[in-house]
Amino acid sequence: MIRPRLWFYVLALAAVFLISQLANAQPREPAPELPGEVSWPKPLVVVASEYRHRTAEQWYRAFRYEQRRVARLVTHHPTVTEAIQLAAAVYGNGSTLWRKARCESHLWPFAHNSSGASGLFQFLPGTWRSTPFGDFSIWSPYANALAAGWMHRAGRGGEWSCR
Repeated sequence: MIRPRLWFYVLALAAVFLISQLANAQPREPAPELPGEVSWPKPLVVVASEYRHRTAEQWYRAFRYEQRRVARLVTHHPTVTEAIQLAAAVYGNGSTLWRKARCESHLWPFAHNSSGASGLFQFLPGTWRSTPFGDFSIWSPYANALAAGWMHRAGRGGEWSCR
């Protein structure tokens, strides 16, 4: 399993590779979109071909805009609402997850207890490592909510002090 920090390096290398390929690519006509087909994110070659009639400065500005837009998407910080809704969609028990998150951490993903419990659902380090999400950061709202949903699905929902 790839650690979250490694994902950043993988994406950075992919971006460098794509930029180098774009610099050597010949512009081509974009493929026609089918009805109902999602066309985002556009391949960089298509983005380049859309701006082929512009000056180099205009092309550079458009390319930088696309690059910033993708960077915002990649570095998106999840909200607690998104994380719990995802866990509820994957594992069910949505009302139970909401109730326990409110009780354990008051919906604060960086909560820490003197007993050593941390995160949105106040996992102890040993319990956290026993979940499939133990390689991720305990402070990640997504990983914390998914681990709590997994524990409920696996019949381990009674390990919290909040019932």
